[in-house]
Amino acid sequence: MALAICRKTTPSVCRNILAFSRWYEVTPTYVSPPDEATTCSSRPVITVFTKNECCLCDDAKDILSKYKDKVVIEEIDISSAGNEEWLRRYRFDIPVVHLNGRFLMKHRLNEELLKNKFKFVDEHSKT
Repeated sequence: MALAICRKTTPSVCRNILAFSRWYEVTPTYVSPPDEATTCSSRPVITVFTKNECCLCDDAKDILSKYKDKVVIEEIDISSAGNEEWLRRYRFDIPVVHLNGRFLMKHRLNEELLKNKFKFVDEHSKT
């Protein structure tokens, strides 16, 4: 679609449209399967993408620690070796939180949304 728009615009506008379309590319938010310890659990899995020296990440981890008896919390340091893809995706957006392998929120942790999602997961896991 960006190319179709570019045919009708000036070169500078075209460059901006193409740059934005590359920046805004839709990428899957699938997280690799959790290890066996978390697979056996019926608790929801929260994955927190973080890195060292991140005060928002520390705040998010503090809030999530309240729920450690209700959920499995996995932490992925995007700056560690082997996590280059996560670093490319989330470099400017941490902390990023996934619930059961799906994107939930980024930047600041919304505790009300988190509680609502936990209730939703609990209700649907019992049926």
